[in-house]
Amino acid sequence: MMEDRYIAVDDKKIHYVTAGAGPAVVLLHGLMEGAWVWREMAEVWAAENRVLAIDLPGHGQSEVLSGVHSVPLCAQVVEAVMRAEDVTEAVLVGHSMGGYVALAVADLFPEKVKGIVLFHSQAAQDGEEGLKQRRRAIALLEQGGEAKKDFVTRFMPTLFAPQNRERMADKIAALTEAGRAMSLEAILAIQKGLAERKSYLHILASASADGDNASVLPPRTLRSLKSAATEHGSPLASAPLPFCFIIGRHDEKQNVSKVMSQAMLCGRAEILWLPCGHMGFWEEPEACSAFVRDFLNRVGL
Repeated sequence: MMEDRYIAVDDKKIHYVTAGAGPAVVLLHGLMEGAWVWREMAEVWAAENRVLAIDLPGHGQSEVLSGVHSVPLCAQVVEAVMRAEDVTEAVLVGHSMGGYVALAVADLFPEKVKGIVLFHSQAAQDGEEGLKQRRRAIALLEQGGEAKKDFVTRFMPTLFAPQNRERMADKIAALTEAGRAMSLEAILAIQKGLAERKSYLHILASASADGDNASVLPPRTLRSLKSAATEHGSPLASAPLPFCFIIGRHDEKQNVSKVMSQAMLCGRAEILWLPCGHMGFWEEPEACSAFVRDFLNRVGL
């Protein structure tokens, strides 16, 4: 049974749900989603773990904290929930935007992160084209009125593989309803925060990049990543953090080859390659549930 709980951050309400007992797993949703998207997965993992699923600022039942919800701000909210629940360390499971937040938690609070599962997510900042698309979305949303409704309606179906959209019609409808329920202020705050998102590639980089996986990356890339890891004082240089990448063959929101290359930077990474789009936990639930469960066991949870 999932239990609703709340904390205050800057006198604003942050909502999360919790279930189960044991080592902690923190679930972080994607853009215009909410803790509710993890319901089915949470029920499975809560059989052996303590699960926390958080509504990030402006999403679900959590209130807007500021005009810009930066990724580090969201990470600080996650840490505040963990602290309120006396969680000293956890595996973070992040979907898309939630993966960016998980990486930011590892950057800001490395001692609290035991492993990271990236559901259709990656560590690099937006490229030039990605930033252009983000800025176009912000400009469109700032028109207000029907613009938000149209944006949400067009966006949600593209999260699923074309061949799965009819089968996932109820999920698309639920996501669309959730997106429309978000305030324009909340959507703009997170879009502006994502537009200024920095790279977290240094979280992936480790001393193991000198080994076999170095051969798949350009030397210039390796040098820059090692420099970033040193500059940020990354703990991964001596103790690689375990990563799990869940990748959809038909994902229209992530560059699959880029994500695969990033996985090769990790000292310890596992990859689940699925015939789905951007919503593997719904499109391929059994495979995702079992793979993450096994990953948690291997990490030592």
